[in-house]
Amino acid sequence: MNNKKNTGLRRNRFLLYFLIGFLVTALDFLGEINNGDYILEEEIFFAVLTLPSIVVVTYLFYYLRKWIMNTGYYRNIRVKGGYHQRLFWGVVILAKVIGITFFTRYLSTLMLPEFDSGDFFDLLFLGIFIGLSFVALFVHALESFSELQRENQQVQIRLRDIENEKLIAKFLNLKNQLNPHFLFNSFNSLSGLITQDPEKAEYFLNELSKVYRYTLDQSDELVVPLSKELELMRSYVALQQIRFNKSLVVDYNVAASDLDKMVPPMTLELLVENAIKHNIVEKERPLEITVRTLGNYVIVSNNYQPRNDSNKHGESTGKGLMNLTNQYTMIHTEKPKFEIKNGKYVAIVPLIEST
Repeated sequence: MNNKKNTGLRRNRFLLYFLIGFLVTALDFLGEINNGDYILEEEIFFAVLTLPSIVVVTYLFYYLRKWIMNTGYYRNIRVKGGYHQRLFWGVVILAKVIGITFFTRYLSTLMLPEFDSGDFFDLLFLGIFIGLSFVALFVHALESFSELQRENQQVQIRLRDIENEKLIAKFLNLKNQLNPHFLFNSFNSLSGLITQDPEKAEYFLNELSKVYRYTLDQSDELVVPLSKELELMRSYVALQQIRFNKSLVVDYNVAASDLDKMVPPMTLELLVENAIKHNIVEKERPLEITVRTLGNYVIVSNNYQPRNDSNKHGESTGKGLMNLTNQYTMIHTEKPKFEIKNGKYVAIVPLIEST
């Protein structure tokens, strides 16, 4: 698909530059005819010579510009901002025009010696210089406008993709929190606590409301601070520990300097939920989950003891992790990594620096 698109762009560019060359040649030809003092054969000869020359020179300016844009030096200039870019392109265009003018002037004396005045820097040289300057500036302006349009389209596509992934993430988060298993287990635990320990039942209900409030409030955000994610995770873990008691152990080792760094909403909750959903959580075989930061990553790991029926939930887990990976693809240079190592399931999620 991309090859076809690039081929189409190249064809359109050639047709555009050819049309411009044809119009310039036609205007020059009609101008000479209008003067009255002309020889038709000579004017046709010059027109046939001028058209391909304009097209070739135009493409030469285009490819030189394209080559320069791919150099490391230009990438450094681009980072510095608009003023440096304008100064850079001004010098480059002037250098290209002067260089090609010298070459064209020399070539013209070989092909058309009758127009050689004997002075290299004559009116012909000046005419070539002015003509090439207009061509170079036109190519630069046209390609700059085209690149700006392309960048704007890419930004729009990227924003649309990010919005789509956010909507998918929000749907999955709501689906996970509102699924019958979660609701049944939560209300079952709450029902037992109301009669046995009203104070703990109130605490359970408070933590449950925090989970739902966060799901509704933060799921519209692109990224949220790690500190908020940890608050949600503690509320979610509190609900699960009332259900599993000492069979679920969660250890936190998060550096204070990392709390302001960002992750997509519901990231930690998703990873902890997957660990509980797909591993055995029993008194004899407790599930031990560790949440820690290391360098520019938050790492969630657990002892790997998969349930025999974990495949029942595999589809939702795959979608959740895939959505998380897709979000990182569009907002960060790194993607999360998931691996089983030394008897542990490990999720390594990049932290995003807050601006």
